[in-house]
Amino acid sequence: CIFEILLLLTGFPSEIIKNDKEKPMELYNKIEDANDEGAVMGCGSYQSATGRDDTKNRGNIVFSHAYTLIDAKSIKQDDIHLLKIRNPWGKIEWNGAWSDNSSLWTPNYKGYFGHENKEDGTFFMNIDDYVQNYAETHICHILYGSKIKTYNINYEDYYKYPLVWNI
Repeated sequence: CIFEILLLLTGFPSEIIKNDKEKPMELYNKIEDANDEGAVMGCGSYQSATGRDDTKNRGNIVFSHAYTLIDAKSIKQDDIHLLKIRNPWGKIEWNGAWSDNSSLWTPNYKGYFGHENKEDGTFFMNIDDYVQNYAETHICHILYGSKIKTYNINYEDYYKYPLVWNI
């Protein structure tokens, strides 16, 4: 599971949120706050009712599959709360509302959200569709000064030198 991998690789505090246990806007606010803090995030889609993990749902989301949660951005006055998600395969994208070819995209929205219409595995989804298609949200809180085993990240040197993880 993504949660355990992030925790083991980084040593940073990580959490798993069961999406069906949260109100959509409360979940969105948690994701947006974590995004603003620079957290590493992912999400896991629901399992197939048939047990086949390689199949897709009606919105083209692969069942029992891990996705990267890249960004959370909103236009509150228009009641638009979008999540930018990426399929690590680099293909097979969401085809519902706010997908690449959606009629909801205006030139202003495209500019604000950074939308690009290309088959790269990256897509946008509103929070209500997100809750319908993803069972879990995984958040790894990156905290400067946190210790990873015997390693200590020095904040001043963090941006000067590459960080190599020896696990």
